Amino acid sequence: MEVSGVDVHDVNGADFKDPDPSGGIVFAVRGSAVPARFDSPRVEDSTVRHVDRTGIATSSTRGRRAEHPNGPGASWQPQTGLVVRRNTVQDAGGDGIVVQAAKGALVEHNRVDGFNMRSAGYNAGIWAWNSDEVLYQYNEVTGGHGTPAAPAR
Repeated sequence: MEVSGVDVHDVNGADFKDPDPSGGIVFAVRGSAVPARFDSPRVEDSTVRHVDRTGIATSSTRGRRAEHPNGPGASWQPQTGLVVRRNTVQDAGGDGIVVQAAKGALVEHNRVDGFNMRSAGYNAGIWAWNSDEVLYQYNEVTGGHGTPAAPAR
């Protein structure tokens, strides 16, 4: 599965990460009856601008394991072979790029300019959650807020 060369912009969404995240480009594994995961998803050479929640993300309802005993689902089924490369995320309401429930992901040559612009929660430019062996290299993050955004007046 590959998303390449797309321009996603002006995405309205809810200000929460789970159980059904909103964002520009999101690979989300859903369901609990059968263990499922993505193998080798790629997001390359794309732009995500002005999204209310997350720029680029993975999400899974298969996140329970010893390291995360309160995670969703009955087991951990990590997404494998994920590549997030040469993308630009601008003006993300929450997180810029989030890798969740993955093993062996590669996140490189991305630029996040403006994160946590509207969210009431804590967010980051580029980060991983409940993942192993994620390699981050040659990324640039700028123009974000490390604390929740100020309420609109």
